[in-house]
Amino acid sequence: MELQYGTDDLHCDCTTSATGQLAEGRTVQALVIERRLPYRVSQLIDRFCAVVGLRKVVCADGFKVKIRRLTCDEQILQNVILSRIIHHPATRFVRPIL
Repeated sequence: MELQYGTDDLHCDCTTSATGQLAEGRTVQALVIERRLPYRVSQLIDRFCAVVGLRKVVCADGFKVKIRRLTCDEQILQNVILSRIIHHPATRFVRPIL
């Protein structure tokens, strides 16, 4: 049996889907209420800026820090400056023998 699109039993007259309304609501919430870009848009901008070579300026705890986009720099900034998680000088790191 072949599927034929456009027949009465497979045709849907819905003008808007539930996922479309949900995504639209999230977009409006991100833009208006939270004053930020939606995740997909910000990821596209970050990818483009990373290719061009532009860095991101983040304000954290009174410091303005330039970080590389799409790297772990933002998590390191979060741990070191905001959470103050730094390895103690007495901590010893041992490399595994390969």
